[in-house]
Amino acid sequence: MIIKFHTPDGLVELAHAEEQFLGYRGAAFRLSLAANQGLYFPMQKRDYHTMWMKDVFIPLDIIFVDNGFVVGIVEHAVPQQTKPLYVNHPSTEVIEVNAGWCLDNRITLGTQVEVSRFM
Repeated sequence: MIIKFHTPDGLVELAHAEEQFLGYRGAAFRLSLAANQGLYFPMQKRDYHTMWMKDVFIPLDIIFVDNGFVVGIVEHAVPQQTKPLYVNHPSTEVIEVNAGWCLDNRITLGTQVEVSRFM
């Protein structure tokens, strides 16, 4: 799976995205993510979704997407915290990446996102 972000600097690809489903652990118990790796969560419906960092050992940026556009980012989510993480906008997808990835790649609110399950 490839996730493409259309930034002011051009196209940024997250080439090694792993699709996760409800009930999956996501980043829990992982010790690392590769530089260009992320976790993709397609949500069952458009809603105000909540993520958390329980049992996650690495800091993450959590990107909330609604109908193909970034609607919120939780930057540098702290490992092992049980506080719910969310944004004040409904979303249809959530993407987890290494902390700092959004800043490094100029991913901001309104960035267009394309998900391709085929290479």
